[in-house]
Amino acid sequence: MSERGWRERLFGARDRLGWWLLPMFVAVGLAGAVLAGSLAVVFSSQRVDRLTRETASARADLATAADDVRDAADEALASIQEEVDAVRDQLSAELPLADAAEVGVVRLEAEVPVLDEGTGQRVAERRRANGFLVAATGDEAFVVTTFGLLVDPERPEVPLDVAVVVRAAAGDTSGRVHSWRADRDLLLLRVPLTGFEPLPWRPADEPTVPGDRVVAVGLTPGLGAVRIGGTVAAADATGVVTDLPALDLLAGGPVLDGRGRVIGVASSRYTPFSADPVVVPIRSLCDELLARCPD
Repeated sequence: MSERGWRERLFGARDRLGWWLLPMFVAVGLAGAVLAGSLAVVFSSQRVDRLTRETASARADLATAADDVRDAADEALASIQEEVDAVRDQLSAELPLADAAEVGVVRLEAEVPVLDEGTGQRVAERRRANGFLVAATGDEAFVVTTFGLLVDPERPEVPLDVAVVVRAAAGDTSGRVHSWRADRDLLLLRVPLTGFEPLPWRPADEPTVPGDRVVAVGLTPGLGAVRIGGTVAAADATGVVTDLPALDLLAGGPVLDGRGRVIGVASSRYTPFSADPVVVPIRSLCDELLARCPD
């Protein structure tokens, strides 16, 4: 037997060479598949890592943006609160809530005879309003309030000779009608009150203008003070338009500017411009109701 060549020793006889090649091709294919799979796993892992980093970065950016928004909101709220506190402090410095009844703001009550539409008989109707001192002389004071305390514009037959109970910090007393302006919803009473200084008025040469801060002051039946702030939208000698609510609880009380000076009288029925009530300018009292007004 002749010695076999290296091809035969490695691959066998020539007629069986195909049987050897098939396993080799299979092995090479498997190796390629394993290599491709490994590369795919490595590539996928790299993408996952990149996406994870990008997601973490995006979350960090969102968290930073949220913190910035919260910080900006906190700063805005703090700024608004500072402005509110400044206005409140300014107003409180001129007219503390606890002292509203001690500076001539009073609570008024009257039993007004009105005509009952059902029976045609007059019945007593209790009405309430605020008032405040505008002048004092000797042992009497002049108190302004809303004309609607005694007279309903829809019932002109109501008389004016009605006793008015005046509830002040010093105690209860009674007042009588001195004069009035029905077209301005103003009523002036003479009241035996002493020991009060009238609230200061805004000077005549310092007109009320849009944007001015104002506060309406009223008293509850127990003389507890109520204050509601607002802003002037428009103003002239006819009326002062504000965003103050037209509450009966405030009617007849003073409306003050940011320095505690009277600019008008709160009204729930004075409507010179539209159906919405506006503040009656305090200087509507001059000439016709008061002989002398502050400069």
